[in-house]
Amino acid sequence: MPAWLWSAASLASIVIRVAFGIAVFAVALKPKEGFAGRLLAALAVAMAAVLLISWQATAMPATPIEAAGAGGYLLQFLAFSALLVGSVAVVRFLSDASIWACLFCCSCGYALQNLASGASELIWVLALGTGPEAEPGRRVLFGPYTLLNFIISAILYLAVWYFFVRKSDAEGLAGVSNPAMILMMAVVILMVIGFDLVIKSLSADGISVAYVLALRSVHGFICVFTVLMEYELLINSRLAAQRDTARHVLAERQRQYLTSRQTMDAVNMRMHELRHRVFRTLSDAGTELGEETAQELLREVSVYDAVVHTGNEALDTVLSEKRLVCQDKGITLSCIADGAALGFMAGEDIYVLMGAALDEAIAASAAVADAHRRSISVVCRRAMGTVSVHIELWGKTDFADNAIPLVAKRYGGTLSCATGEDKSRIDLLFEEPEEDAK
Repeated sequence: MPAWLWSAASLASIVIRVAFGIAVFAVALKPKEGFAGRLLAALAVAMAAVLLISWQATAMPATPIEAAGAGGYLLQFLAFSALLVGSVAVVRFLSDASIWACLFCCSCGYALQNLASGASELIWVLALGTGPEAEPGRRVLFGPYTLLNFIISAILYLAVWYFFVRKSDAEGLAGVSNPAMILMMAVVILMVIGFDLVIKSLSADGISVAYVLALRSVHGFICVFTVLMEYELLINSRLAAQRDTARHVLAERQRQYLTSRQTMDAVNMRMHELRHRVFRTLSDAGTELGEETAQELLREVSVYDAVVHTGNEALDTVLSEKRLVCQDKGITLSCIADGAALGFMAGEDIYVLMGAALDEAIAASAAVADAHRRSISVVCRRAMGTVSVHIELWGKTDFADNAIPLVAKRYGGTLSCATGEDKSRIDLLFEEPEEDAK
């Protein structure tokens, strides 16, 4: 077999394993339009590049460990670094993702491939030792060494995908916008690729198996650390985005609370005056309205004056507001609340917390087909040094609004939700501040 073709097969084997390692993470990205055509084009370019490089560098050994001298080491280091950079361009070409997400997938995938390659190398060395006597098996094209690499890679790739990547999604990776990904790229190039080549070179020179074991352990730790650090950056970026969104929602709802309180006060005052005017009008001797009609009109007007009184202005505001919404949707909202028990919370936070929970409850209750079951109960009380809030309704909801746990956590509260076959409930529990408990 011609030397250049041998070199091409060896290089293609590495490129395939790197590509699948990156694909483990990139599979969560959203593909671009015309993905199939783009993929075929990328494969054609990759194949042409492999053949061209192999043709131009026929002196390149079939495996990296056969390189001799600083020149061979530098050539391989540059070649594998270029492969990593080129992989970023390919992922960017194939997927509708940010450059940061592409960097994440490629650096994680490359580190994963190196971890698999290092594990295969360690197994080979433990079985056959180091030095020239261990080399013949490596030179067999698609022989035991290549087969071992593919088997270890397949096992590791599937495990990482199943336990980690499977839980990720395109939306989560889209949130990656951390410039630290560039630093992680440098870590992969210098530590993962560079260190791997050094170990292979030393192994080919015949160093002790114990040394290879120690060096491979360090290299494996670096690979795992790289992937974990990148996931930490991903998670932190996602949490930061969620915090920013939640803070924005909280600020909007706090402004809404101030507006709602002023609006409710104005409406109730106006309706209170209107009720008395209607009552005086109906009391006039000249009215021609029947008693039943008059009482019905009074009830309709009095609805807007029936403000909930719990001993907490913010709780009164949100319950009164949501009660009107419930009446409009044919939902019964019952409330037994000691509003003073929530006195340790800021009014804006009470409005946000209860408003978010009741919005979820109202949406679920309104979807119940049986009109007689459209009901929501709210209980707020204090007992044994704790303050509890319980909301229960017919219908199904998971109370997924981010504002609920955010406000609860701010006051050291615990949150539990349960959804049964027909009912849903949410329970919030807070420790009552000592000054309030007294």
